[in-house]
Amino acid sequence: MADRNERKDQADQELPNTIGAYRLGPRIAQGGFGVVYRAEHIESGAPAALKVIHAELASSPVMVARFEREIATIQRVEHPGVVRVLEQGRLADGRPYFVMELLHGDDLSAHLKARGRLPASEVVEIFEPLCAVVAAAHARAIIHRDIKASNVMLAREGERMRVVLLDFGVAKLLDDEGPKLTASRHLVGTLSCMAPEQILTRPVDERTDVYALGILAYRLLTGEAPFAARSVLALQQMHLAAVPRPPSALVPLPPPADAVILRALAKQPDERYPGAPAFFEELRAALLSSEAARPAEQRVVAVLVEVHAPRRRWRSRATRSSPTWRRCCPRAASSSRPWASRWPWRRARRSSSPSRGPWTCAPICACAAGCWWRPCRSSSGCSRARGPTPTSLFASRPTLACSRSTRAESPRAARCSRSRPGCPRDRRPASSRPARCSKVWHFRRGRSPGPPASGAF
Repeated sequence: MADRNERKDQADQELPNTIGAYRLGPRIAQGGFGVVYRAEHIESGAPAALKVIHAELASSPVMVARFEREIATIQRVEHPGVVRVLEQGRLADGRPYFVMELLHGDDLSAHLKARGRLPASEVVEIFEPLCAVVAAAHARAIIHRDIKASNVMLAREGERMRVVLLDFGVAKLLDDEGPKLTASRHLVGTLSCMAPEQILTRPVDERTDVYALGILAYRLLTGEAPFAARSVLALQQMHLAAVPRPPSALVPLPPPADAVILRALAKQPDERYPGAPAFFEELRAALLSSEAARPAEQRVVAVLVEVHAPRRRWRSRATRSSPTWRRCCPRAASSSRPWASRWPWRRARRSSSPSRGPWTCAPICACAAGCWWRPCRSSSGCSRARGPTPTSLFASRPTLACSRSTRAESPRAARCSRSRPGCPRDRRPASSRPARCSKVWHFRRGRSPGPPASGAF
């Protein structure tokens, strides 16, 4: 495929510098049938555009006949919306060519790509001359069969915009009695804007171009095509059976505009508008009436700000400053990073497991220490059980009594007993201990519990 394109480009570049009364310039465009060059009149210096058929298509009589029919069709439609043919002829190798006026501007596809979608007033401004040139072609029994955004030129002539319909290469002449150039099963046109009768290779008429105008209006108003699919077969089935979404579902449009466009996109030709002028009159009435009745558009800008705060990986400073926390863990409460000084071995583990705190292994340490954290079962107001608390896990062991008391019973009620000889860290035998503390303990890794320091652990 690449070699074929290289040979075609090489053959197209082997053109003489002078063709007829014009001097050949650089290439400005390329299509399926031919190449368009910039040209200049030798005597007057007037700019022009020269179109010549591809060298590889010159050997096909059907393609040559279609190229010559395009020239005849353009000359047949005498309208400002169609380019003027200045000269035609054949090259030395037999390839046909023709010279036409040079247009300055952008096609509608590039204009739509730069704008996104067009307002209703601009759509009416573009469709008025476009429907006029389509109606002029229909009056001369010419069906374009390939009306799309890339074939509509927005030429600039001073301060005025001129809408020009291009590419009559696949146009159908209804009154042509010559041989047919299209096979009965060959699709002609662009599939994205092809009417159902074109896909089914049925006879076409003016309503075929109305279908293409409806697709173009849908795209200009919404910025999207009514049918879109990745495969050719799926796109054909959508043109044949699918119902497009109303344009008002994508952009704010009045219901009359939906009815006009959806009627132009009807599957049966009898349900569409009879011609381009009738379609344009209904479209203009629907769009301009809505523009006058609709208030000025108001746009609101909303700004979403997301703040991602780091998760607190340890108890808050207020919790560490509480009396209970300071009584039970005096060294941990006095440090901003309790695990750094008390458990040095947890520094490396904290980086790999940031969600783990110093109380993660509480049940394991509790079992290792031989104590069990039991809920309060007393009704005297104490925060811990005052009397014996049965438990199935330590049923064989003697029941323990809590070493704490209520504030009403003793002024030392809030003081933990771990600083007294009854602390479970005491190395004395269990039988000689007066009480067992129910607080869960943590120990240094690899060390056995030793005697507590006075006033702290």
